[in-house]
Amino acid sequence: TYQDCFSQLKQVANKNITQVIIAGRFGFLKMFNTKNYTTTDLPTNLQRDIFSRGIKLDNSKIAFGGEDHFLVVYDTQRKKQLSQINTPGFIWDICQCSQSSIAVAHGYDLRVVSMNADASQLQITKIGKHDGDINCVCKLSEDRIASTSDDKKIFIWNLRTKQVVSKLTGHTTAVHGLVQIDEDIIATYAQGAEVIIWNWKTPQKLQTIQIQSG
Repeated sequence: TYQDCFSQLKQVANKNITQVIIAGRFGFLKMFNTKNYTTTDLPTNLQRDIFSRGIKLDNSKIAFGGEDHFLVVYDTQRKKQLSQINTPGFIWDICQCSQSSIAVAHGYDLRVVSMNADASQLQITKIGKHDGDINCVCKLSEDRIASTSDDKKIFIWNLRTKQVVSKLTGHTTAVHGLVQIDEDIIATYAQGAEVIIWNWKTPQKLQTIQIQSG
């Protein structure tokens, strides 16, 4: 509930964070001030749930997506939706590739959205696809991004050539997420609490960890 979320957000008040964006069902978007515990409505054009990871583009602009099949760029200072672009399916995850581009995961497909300087115009280009829903996208370097999928694979993409440069296989269930540990090393986690550590540049599986439940 919103009340539960509000209560949890008070816990960050002692950290060096002054504003947090809360997104949720039916286009719900608010800005929470961690110092005085106040909220500000951020009106959107969305009617359905926002459930992709939101990303900060600069000091005022954020981007997010969800069930409406739209990627949205929003100015939190002006409390204004700057632009939106339609995607063929639900947006599960996004990541910033550069100052002017965002990688978008929806369904089996990976696409890149390009923006002009003020983010008022967006263009979308298909990069490629998995054989299952893409659950996570992550920027690894200037021209490399990774995607994880229900097809149990991790793809490393070259953004310039729009090609898969390596496929990491070893998970036995759907791969839900990815974290970059350092320049060369990533960790991926799959359904069933399976974590694998990889050197994505070689590419090589370094270690498999089974997390015990309970």
